[in-house]
Amino acid sequence: MKTSFFSKESVDALDKSLREALKAVADRHGIAVKVKQFSYRTESCEISLECAVLREDGEAMTREAINFRDRAARYNLDPALLFKAFTGHDGKRLKLIGLNPKARNNPFVIRDESGTVYAADESVIRDGFGLPERRLSVGQLRNS
Repeated sequence: MKTSFFSKESVDALDKSLREALKAVADRHGIAVKVKQFSYRTESCEISLECAVLREDGEAMTREAINFRDRAARYNLDPALLFKAFTGHDGKRLKLIGLNPKARNNPFVIRDESGTVYAADESVIRDGFGLPERRLSVGQLRNS
């Protein structure tokens, strides 16, 4: 069916078709491909994709995962916590999947068993893994 203009409905249909096609591409190349953003106007549409290498355990090394691996020490956390499961405050099983350093209040990216992704603060991570509260230095206190 030919699209004569973009609307919410036509973009949703395009999104569904692209996700199906991208799954085949991802499977062929052994990577993860995720549609990050769709924006559209009546006559044009922009799509942003993220392609990530898959680890042996099937987890995707997304930008957020790499950020956590590279910046965990700034939070006095072990980079090996990446993709480790823990139990949240409400008893849900969660997995630490990354870090968004631009999110000042809730920089940690976690995923529940159903695949829903959430932003979390440092206390959720520390409590979940049974780690002590981080002590801030004088320099860190001045900068916060």
